[in-house]
Amino acid sequence: MFCWMAAHAQVASRNGDSRVANSRSQVNLPSIVGGMNEGSNRLPQGGTENRLAKFDSQGGLVDSVVEDSGILVLVRSPLLVRAQMGTAIDANSNDTHAILGTSANHFGVRGETESSTGVSGIAVTGNGIGGGSDGASGVFGLGKRAGVFAGAVLVDGDLGVSGQKAFRIDHPFDPANQYLSHATIESPDALNLYSGNVTTNSSGDAMVVLPSYFSSINRDFRYQLTVIGQFAQAIVANEIANSRFTIKTEKPNVKVSWQVTGIRNDAWARAHPFQVEQLKPEDERGTYQHPELFNQPEEKSLAWKLNPELMQEMRAIRARKH
Repeated sequence: MFCWMAAHAQVASRNGDSRVANSRSQVNLPSIVGGMNEGSNRLPQGGTENRLAKFDSQGGLVDSVVEDSGILVLVRSPLLVRAQMGTAIDANSNDTHAILGTSANHFGVRGETESSTGVSGIAVTGNGIGGGSDGASGVFGLGKRAGVFAGAVLVDGDLGVSGQKAFRIDHPFDPANQYLSHATIESPDALNLYSGNVTTNSSGDAMVVLPSYFSSINRDFRYQLTVIGQFAQAIVANEIANSRFTIKTEKPNVKVSWQVTGIRNDAWARAHPFQVEQLKPEDERGTYQHPELFNQPEEKSLAWKLNPELMQEMRAIRARKH
């Protein structure tokens, strides 16, 4: 595994490990490569140096490609850290960023591995991993599992999925070896669905009470009724008003299954109407989500267009494994 950091990192010490820029944080860099640390060489005055920094005989920093501001250590050129085994960078902090990477036009932090996790983050009260971008991807994941979230996931915006959207649970008959998956329902409308059962009274009437917020977030209501246990006619006698509607059956005491759908009509949905057919953004045109389905090379994929360097690295990893 190796991790590439664009702008902020800890400066290497005279013995090749990291020097702590902030007394409350610690970073361990097992081996710095890529022409930056090829081992320590003795200086004539008894000091040491490597390709990242130079120290005098008392351990003082003489020269380095990094600048220590006292709060952040600024790296003037990319820092590439590689570990043959174990973790390339191990960082922890009590109350601030353990690793912070920023870049004007590249990856802030990038991690690659052939068999483990590229980048992982754990936080007790904050964010395990945070990413932001003004014109690209805040976080870009690639692999057999592009991301694994062991907990709740919040999406503040659209969620686009080219594959199946499904729940997945351990199979009740063989939970150790099988999954059970159910796909979600797809629709060209942004629908909300409500359903239930009701039994009409001795006059053949029943009232269905919907959630109090129903009318405020739905429009264009649609109804379905199914009579249970006997042959009888059932109709919607009064349509939805004040978040309730009534059902009428030709016989008394008839059980009816009902279903109501409405098109989503909350404030966000009104401000962002759902578009079924969309032109691809200018920077995505000519790409495919799954180019192999259209007899196109993988270089035509959207992922390749967004991150060609990372895709090339993944191709090299796959080649080494096979």
